[in-house]
Amino acid sequence: MSDQPQRFTNRHLEYVAQHTTGDDPFITALKQAAQAAGIPTIWAGVAQISLMQIVLKSAKVRTVVEMGTLAGSTAIALARALPPDGMVHTLEFSDKHADFAEEWIRKSDVPNKVKV
Repeated sequence: MSDQPQRFTNRHLEYVAQHTTGDDPFITALKQAAQAAGIPTIWAGVAQISLMQIVLKSAKVRTVVEMGTLAGSTAIALARALPPDGMVHTLEFSDKHADFAEEWIRKSDVPNKVKV
């Protein structure tokens, strides 16, 4: 054991990526629709999302605050890792992005676990 903090490296993300199945059809469709709507494609990668989900589940997190909703894909993914009474509060400055995200969150499997 070390008294120095350990950092995640590209090697960690590569390991997670090798054991990750990729985006599901819903998230893939959301991202395609976001691109078509002119929303920037700056969402978290599949391996990063998987790693965040592992951390949320392991720590038994019930509430998440996300800064920058964009298209809503990360908020949906994080909500999927929370218990049934969990909640993601996501903040978005752009009305266009917030409206898009709210539409897709309503269509998702976690509409009651995400608040834009």
